[in-house]
Amino acid sequence: MEARAVAGQERAAFLEKYRTSLAAHYGLMQPEYVVVPGALLAKTKELQRYFAISYAYVAAMKPKVNGQGGGEEASVSERNTRQ
Repeated sequence: MEARAVAGQERAAFLEKYRTSLAAHYGLMQPEYVVVPGALLAKTKELQRYFAISYAYVAAMKPKVNGQGGGEEASVSERNTRQ
């Protein structure tokens, strides 16, 4: 299953146009992510638009804050060691 983050109105239009659903990972619904139908993965020109929308949406998100207090952002190395 391929999932992409898609914002608001674009998400609703994508769900309707491709008759797909919101993504669920580990039993949890991910309301910002949609399931990309397998047939669409082969249509790279059509999918390219949604990759651009997805990238812009995620790039505009605020970084997550380090959960160890202090309010500072977690460094890349800290994030990698937590995984």
